[in-house]
Amino acid sequence: MVSNTAASAEFVKQSRAAGNDAQLLALSVTDGPQLVQRIGKEAAHGLGLVQVVPDPASRALAITRELQDDYKKFAPKGIDLNHTLLEGYLAGKVLAEGLRRAGPNPTRKRLREALEAMRDYDAGGLLIRFSPSSHSGSEFLDITILNREGRILR
Repeated sequence: MVSNTAASAEFVKQSRAAGNDAQLLALSVTDGPQLVQRIGKEAAHGLGLVQVVPDPASRALAITRELQDDYKKFAPKGIDLNHTLLEGYLAGKVLAEGLRRAGPNPTRKRLREALEAMRDYDAGGLLIRFSPSSHSGSEFLDITILNREGRILR
């Protein structure tokens, strides 16, 4: 599924209600824990999620340790540490680095050029690379699955 959390939740809910027990897979813009809250763990069970960032609970990479440390200090109420937070955190770091590389008084053009020249940015264990023809940034990919308890399995 190429859809956000709300659309994915509704599709899975209706699909399961219609008797479909096929393996479904959603992109990282679908937040697994939020989907479980919307439709329940029984309907969500077995949904695969393609993650573009590592497990935010892991201490294996500098980026996840940094996020965890900042989360302890600044955690918003009612928001659990999750892949979506890490993805946004990483995007913020990349944008800040792009602005730094664009120099003082950056323009949209200078920021784009700085980002497209970024081939060596270590964002804490994840290497970020852009070019004029590639705007993906990272090649990291992991697939997780929601288990019977509604939790993400690795």
